[in-house]
Amino acid sequence: QNVNGMGANHAFALWFTARALKPKYVIESGVYHGQSTWLLRQAVGPEVGIFSLDPEKTTDLVYRANDMEKTRYFLGEDFEDIGKMDWDLLIPLEDRNQTLVMLDDHMSCIRRVQELLANGFVHLWYDDNWRIGSDCYSFSWVCASLPLGMATVPYRDEGVAKNITIQEHEENLAYLHAHMQTYFEFPAIFD
Repeated sequence: QNVNGMGANHAFALWFTARALKPKYVIESGVYHGQSTWLLRQAVGPEVGIFSLDPEKTTDLVYRANDMEKTRYFLGEDFEDIGKMDWDLLIPLEDRNQTLVMLDDHMSCIRRVQELLANGFVHLWYDDNWRIGSDCYSFSWVCASLPLGMATVPYRDEGVAKNITIQEHEENLAYLHAHMQTYFEFPAIFD
């Protein structure tokens, strides 16, 4: 059990995605207790480099990779936001299109897509994909039809809670359409 963490449906979707993609590297933004780190390691095997980022302190981890595994942690005082990391020091540019980026950090999908594409990352897996009214501006939020009569759209990101116009929201949707090849929501396997 992973109270307040990733449940069975998302865990399977992440495991399946990582297993099918067979990445050279994995970036995990949002570690919580470490369940997804363990799950990713099971899916990709011992030779894949995993970079785990979370502002929470290391002592919060229930699972921590052993020294033999290729897992680097950027937690607590060592944390740096995924959009601000110097990826040139960690992952060669030519390998970034073979990197899976797992986002479970409750940040705006628009901001994350912009930051990650600017760094050459193209395979994004987004956990916090709630509909309108949740704690982040998610893919589902952007891509779903808006309720009739809605005049503004809530926008949530780190330290930002505001309403944006329908036009701004539609521009965000157009941006995703122009920059995403595939958008897929896994169906629930356990209900």
